[in-house]
Amino acid sequence: MRLLELWFDTQYRNQPWSLISIIGLIDVSLSIHKFPPTICRTLRTFLKYTDFKAGELRYTLLFVLTSFSIYLPHKHCRHLLLLVVLAHRCESKSTSSDRILNIKRLANEFIYQFPL
Repeated sequence: MRLLELWFDTQYRNQPWSLISIIGLIDVSLSIHKFPPTICRTLRTFLKYTDFKAGELRYTLLFVLTSFSIYLPHKHCRHLLLLVVLAHRCESKSTSSDRILNIKRLANEFIYQFPL
């Protein structure tokens, strides 16, 4: 939820990561986005991101990188990619000590690379 606030809240309008000025374009690109067949409900408009339910937040994180990557500056997009990979690794139905170690490394890298 915090990432959506950073991208779409008007208070961050002048920040390099803000997407508020192109929220309509992102909604259009999401309307043509092909989600996996396991998703039975499409996302609501990002104009209503504050009303997103947990499933919508999860889908946003797991599946909309392509829609955001067009608009985010490169360094912010690469940072988001780390989070998406981390989320996908956590979604696995089985875990091993190697997987957990990999998740910890990705999480530390995500925190370390946080663009200020």
